Amino acid sequence: MKLFSILLFLSGTFISFAQSWTSIPKSNYFSASPREQFTHSPYSNTLWCVGVNNVATITEGGIFTNYTINELGPLSSNIDQRFAFTSTDIFYIRNGYGLYSFNNELSTSLYPNFNDFKGISTNLDTVYIVLNSPNFTKKYINGMVTDFGQLHPVILAKDTFYYFSNGTSYVGYNVNGNPGNSVYLSFNDPDFLQGLFHDIKYTRRTDSLFVGGNKGISIAYNYDFIDTLTPNNTTNMPSSRVLEMEFDLDDNLWAVFGDANNDGIALARLDGTNWSDIYTSANSPIDFSSFIGIEIDTLGTIWVVDENNLHALTNANSPAWLGNLELSKAEELLLSPNPVSDELNIQHKNLLHSKIEIIDMKGQIVLEESPNSSTIIIDVRKWKEGFYIVRFISEDGEAVNAKIQIKH
Repeated sequence: MKLFSILLFLSGTFISFAQSWTSIPKSNYFSASPREQFTHSPYSNTLWCVGVNNVATITEGGIFTNYTINELGPLSSNIDQRFAFTSTDIFYIRNGYGLYSFNNELSTSLYPNFNDFKGISTNLDTVYIVLNSPNFTKKYINGMVTDFGQLHPVILAKDTFYYFSNGTSYVGYNVNGNPGNSVYLSFNDPDFLQGLFHDIKYTRRTDSLFVGGNKGISIAYNYDFIDTLTPNNTTNMPSSRVLEMEFDLDDNLWAVFGDANNDGIALARLDGTNWSDIYTSANSPIDFSSFIGIEIDTLGTIWVVDENNLHALTNANSPAWLGNLELSKAEELLLSPNPVSDELNIQHKNLLHSKIEIIDMKGQIVLEESPNSSTIIIDVRKWKEGFYIVRFISEDGEAVNAKIQIKH
């Protein structure tokens, strides 16, 4: 990996083990299944779970709100709508209906009759609507819609930088929104990984662009691809297939990895040239077989949604309501001492007829027990120092996780 990229990643700081998972059963709080979009407004720090027939929002204060046809208008059974945000407005597009604003929980039509759209993006106070047929992009600002350019089904804007692609073979750019001056990149660039790609993201602090796809991640800076991230030049990379990427508050890269079928298998953070904090279905509550999306909010909380649950990897700055959500369940699983150097005492009132798993931070199950009492003692004197997840699984399959540190 080139020196530029190494310096870029080492510039951030990250305290990984101050974090822990909290899970929120979606059925208890909101009804939207975000099959279309799971996104986040950086201006209000609100999460948006966009389903086929409804939309749910979760505010920083933990208020859940469901929106249906009463607020959004008629919805179809097909993939139908996507949201985007500016500092003053909420926008969404609906197939066959057009561009809407959604302010004060009221829907207002801004530009009608968009058909077969592919996406929506915002930059400052400008909205970009990406259409599939005919294949072009429109720009909306101050009530006016103009053509932005041809053959740009994927677009991402930041400040005066505008990148576009066809999602497979090329990436291009222009500056100041002038489509006539577009430059196509990556056709023969050795630092661009040709093939299907799934996500395209800017870093928070720089104008570096990351393109994640089936062969890894390509990195562009100053209108040129400069580096790649693959299993060949990084360590512990769960897969070459990168399905989604996000940058945390310190510009650390988090990526979701897939298998040969592009089904999710792991979430990991890049630390220099090493992938660390690797979460799988074995050492986290995430059901990667039904993974839908990841977002990182303005407080640094990492949110992951799957078919049935919303999961939060919390930190010291996360909202207080998250910490109280499963407090009663977490308190039932008692681990002592913690940190532990010799013998770990595990207690739970329902430990009998349940199962205990201990999982290392690589996602490997290092111990599995089926206790015959409400207390078990584990000898860890020969175990490697580090952090481990203790998972309690009840008879009905309900799981509670807690973290321990082994320190000799």
